[in-house]
Amino acid sequence: MIKGKILFGVIILLSLQISAQETCEKLLQEGLYQKINIINRKSFSQDLKIYFQSEDFKSDIKKGSWGSVISIPIDGMPFSIGVNSNDEKFSEFKKKVEGSNNLNISTNDFVNISKSLPNSSLYDSYVRCKEIEADRFRTGLSQGKKIETEETVIFTFYYRPSSPKDKGPRVKSFMIEPQSALINSGGIKVGKRLPSFLMQVTCRRSQINEITFTLQTEKGYVSDNSGPTKSSRFETPIGTIIASYLSFDRFREAIGESTIWKTSSKWAPCDGREVLNSAFSIYSSSSTVPDLRGTFLRGLNTFDINPPSTVGPVSYNQKDIEDRAVGSFQQDELKSHKHTLNVFRHPFAWGSAQDGVTVGGYSNPQGAELTSDDNLSGGLETRPKNISVYYYIKIN
Repeated sequence: MIKGKILFGVIILLSLQISAQETCEKLLQEGLYQKINIINRKSFSQDLKIYFQSEDFKSDIKKGSWGSVISIPIDGMPFSIGVNSNDEKFSEFKKKVEGSNNLNISTNDFVNISKSLPNSSLYDSYVRCKEIEADRFRTGLSQGKKIETEETVIFTFYYRPSSPKDKGPRVKSFMIEPQSALINSGGIKVGKRLPSFLMQVTCRRSQINEITFTLQTEKGYVSDNSGPTKSSRFETPIGTIIASYLSFDRFREAIGESTIWKTSSKWAPCDGREVLNSAFSIYSSSSTVPDLRGTFLRGLNTFDINPPSTVGPVSYNQKDIEDRAVGSFQQDELKSHKHTLNVFRHPFAWGSAQDGVTVGGYSNPQGAELTSDDNLSGGLETRPKNISVYYYIKIN
């Protein structure tokens, strides 16, 4: 009887795992359906096959909707196609797809395709689903969902016992920084067992300070943080460019972004990369960030198209000679100028002197000439004194 119950429990557990896995895969498929705008659905494999043979797919590739290059498995063999592919490459791809009896896309293929999409939210949704799926069967101390409002933040965590006799761990340390933010600790006390298997710690949010929550128990550790409120006047707006002494890896580490960079990240280097579907792309109507490598920043002639009356016209010495758009690149240039060379004229000589021009014409057989100095001075470019830094731009 006991063996039967155990076997029944294993079957239930496996069925839950399979069900959760199918749910995550379905979520990813739904995201891909949305991406390729398929309405009339047959099977997922057949729908993909129809799409890959269509002009819509070719157009999407040419527009860069799938990134610069995408690798698609056809009968188990990857076929790469991208923005720079010619018509012959597309014809070859179309024939291979047409000749495929069953275009099977595995879960790993789903993940790889989603990673290559500019819309990284599809992949992020799948990853979150898999994390939730794994969390359902995890025992011990785990971090729960954080609830944030303009006024408060509630840090949630829970303890799943490994057996009915597991009473929960004792608290070794508990800390809220700053301490003044704590409203309700949920009954947590150092040296005592957790008062409940589901815990909530409530804190008062700050406009300028981050709130950090840490809990160390004899059976695990959890920590979380909450940034300043979005209404804070200290919030960095989208499109803000800053100079930093830190490389991008160290910069992201310093601001708490440790995962692989995606277009959903908060900051991007000013190197001209694509940031489709980021808040920056929406506000600026630009699919790429500015490329500031090796360049200086220069103010436009006009910042506000409707300035107050106290703002006068830009002075001649400050005004850019061109009416430029934000983000436009301007080549280096020397201001137009000339040099004058005064030459002592011999009574029997004729001619004038300019840079690089030989002056001669003496009537005596000896002759005479005047030449400019051909030795060059200076470097390869015109530039002011400077110190090199990294430029980063806020995109989300």
